[in-house]
Amino acid sequence: MIGKAAWKKNFPPSPPGKLPIIGHLHLLKTPLHKTLNQFSQKHGPIISLRFGFRNAVVLSSPSAVEECFIKNDTLVLNRPKFLSGKLLNYNFTTLGAVPYGPLWKNLRRLTAVEIFSTARLNGFSGIRQDETNLLLKKLYQLSSRGGFVKVEMKSKLSELSFNIVMRIVAGKRYFGDHEMENESEARRFRVLIEELSYLSGASNPGDFLPFLQWFDYQNLEKRMIILQKEMDSFLQGLIDERRRNGDCGGEKTTMIDSMLALQVSEPENYSDQIIKGIILVVLMAGTDTSAVTMEWSMSLLLNHPDVLNKAKTELDRYVGESRLVNEHDITKLPYLRGIINETLRLYPAIPLLVPRESSHDCKIGPFDVPGQTMLLVNAWAIHRDPRVWVDPERFDPDRYAGLEDEDYRYRLVPFGAGRRKCPGSGLANRVVALALAALIQCFEWERIGGGEAVDMAEGGGLSMPKAVPLEAMCRAREDMMHLDSHTAKLLVISHHVPRSSQFHRRILIGHTPTTTAAAPALKPPRNNQVHQEIDPINPRKNPVKTIKPANIKIIPQPPLPLPPAGSSLHHLNNGGAQPTPDPNLTQEHRTAYTPRTVSRLVVEKLQLPHVRENLRRTHQKKLREEPENTQSAAAVVVVGARMK
Repeated sequence: MIGKAAWKKNFPPSPPGKLPIIGHLHLLKTPLHKTLNQFSQKHGPIISLRFGFRNAVVLSSPSAVEECFIKNDTLVLNRPKFLSGKLLNYNFTTLGAVPYGPLWKNLRRLTAVEIFSTARLNGFSGIRQDETNLLLKKLYQLSSRGGFVKVEMKSKLSELSFNIVMRIVAGKRYFGDHEMENESEARRFRVLIEELSYLSGASNPGDFLPFLQWFDYQNLEKRMIILQKEMDSFLQGLIDERRRNGDCGGEKTTMIDSMLALQVSEPENYSDQIIKGIILVVLMAGTDTSAVTMEWSMSLLLNHPDVLNKAKTELDRYVGESRLVNEHDITKLPYLRGIINETLRLYPAIPLLVPRESSHDCKIGPFDVPGQTMLLVNAWAIHRDPRVWVDPERFDPDRYAGLEDEDYRYRLVPFGAGRRKCPGSGLANRVVALALAALIQCFEWERIGGGEAVDMAEGGGLSMPKAVPLEAMCRAREDMMHLDSHTAKLLVISHHVPRSSQFHRRILIGHTPTTTAAAPALKPPRNNQVHQEIDPINPRKNPVKTIKPANIKIIPQPPLPLPPAGSSLHHLNNGGAQPTPDPNLTQEHRTAYTPRTVSRLVVEKLQLPHVRENLRRTHQKKLREEPENTQSAAAVVVVGARMK
């Protein structure tokens, strides 16, 4: 009966050459997505394979993806149980490895509402802008002598991604000019992420031939066990540090803080292990993949200077030369969006989407798919299919002109589809778009040697990095030099800051529309205080994290255009001493100051009456001269206020 029932089913076509026990494993070559694409070109967009003791179906068409992950969504929400899910994902309890059920639903709700919601992502925009400014500052310092300089981009883009994600997750940053106290921890963090990416993407024969797990001839299991212990210790350290910070009354603004607050109200649902699993997924999804995408984007632009010039023209036309691009501008830059889409199409961060597994028998197209079948979506093949895309091998950002996301919803699937789509896609898109726009706006880029094309060979690993790290020639644009120089003066956390004590810092910041746009916005006031968007480098040495309105010094300036909506105050640094005038304030500004000068922008944006009144009184105080050689704690400076 079973044989007759199986005989009547219409299974997907299968490549010839299947052998007993090992099935098609001997036919697989690296890179795997290209081998599977060759099978699909011969046998169709839906094919079946036998990987040892596992059945597998490979999908390589938009219609198959839609039918599988949308129409059959509830039947294919499981993940296959691999050794990496057990050892590296807390015994299948992370969002990426957990099977469909109550735990998955709870984790999905948590990430959608508490971590990756639009409101939460917008709340971290200051961090993204801040770290992008830091990258621009480094590049400006390298190229400020006028000529082109060679820049190794891979490490700088990786550090950008790492810093953004770590500040969102744990309120700390690892890479920068003055982070020597965290050097060993930063090195450890980078090694752990690289090893995690490699082992997560490594093909483990024991997952398909269980008897091989007894031998572990590749030492994969041993390496996973060692990595799991190291990673668990690292993640637990992050949690314990934020827990101590909360117990001491510190500001609670990070992702870990939010989850620790939920742990108090629902301890059974938010154990430390669950929190560590969530952090692990965010680190994996938000660091390596974003950096890889930015590196591929820059490589493509260097090989297509006409596209680079067109993107530069779009930025100059919309943003101009008087300010830095910010996230509010991104939606008005369709060509830039097309560049990112083309990068994700040609070089998706994960060419073979994370596998799923059918929980019951189902149909995909005309074919029957048995339960417990592993489902692989070959995003790389879909993105380069000539039946789906016109001239698919050509890098052409204009192909998206006039189209909405829905118009290519299942043709472009770098982050997956359905309810198990990557929850961090919103964060990744924001990081990549802002960084890429700023690099194009502020610098000129050329290939090394001026002629030879950038090597576009693909490397191995889960996130398909470049085989050869990108190096490029960089020079600050002459028409943007004023912008870059002001950016270099912005003191974001870790740069040169003369201090009067371990608790106070002086702000050295220019007063121009450029710095107004470049400085990160402040969060709305809470608890009758103004809170910083940016935590100090070392909370143990810099415990002052809030600023009372009475300590805010508003420096008079010429009239400036209002900054983008939502960016009320700009770049307030920590301090608590009596206000002193900004050392960069010109005599003209001092003379122009009168008690009647009122900052409309500050008064209008801060709606609390007592805050408005404190600001008004503070603003009317006379400026005191500061001795030239004194390094007292500087006043908190508000830039970008329109004066009346």
